[in-house]
Amino acid sequence: MSQPLLVEPNAYGNPEIVAVKGFLREEQLKNLLAMSVFEPTFEKLERFIKVYTEHPSICALGYHKADRWLGLLIAKRYGEELELRCISVDQPAQRQGIGSKLLQACIERHAPSKVAAETDREGIGFYRSLGFECVSLGDIYGGGEERFQCTLRLKEGH
Repeated sequence: MSQPLLVEPNAYGNPEIVAVKGFLREEQLKNLLAMSVFEPTFEKLERFIKVYTEHPSICALGYHKADRWLGLLIAKRYGEELELRCISVDQPAQRQGIGSKLLQACIERHAPSKVAAETDREGIGFYRSLGFECVSLGDIYGGGEERFQCTLRLKEGH
């Protein structure tokens, strides 16, 4: 596994948080991405990776510690807003603040007025603990699972 070399040290205020946009095909990062994709297949992951690596408004951050990728965040910037596309943490490393640190680093770097994410019932506790307002969208995909829109407003009027 190669350590990304394209980022200045401490670019995100934490030496364990690294920009990984060009490294999403690394096995551990790809596995973290797969955790946030519904029914991931090789082809589906490759499509996501292609979009995430080529689109200029994508922010991709990884949390790297002890020679392992433990967390991944992918967000897309729309003007002053960020939409979280993926936030996943390796199962044994969950509940240690890694997802929160990744989100905070992305917010500090991009200074959005609003952050939005769509999640399932399992994820709303994480978002609510960070101050997001979560509203049910119902079963929007027809698979029997309730989805939620979570929004964090960081500036007035947004």
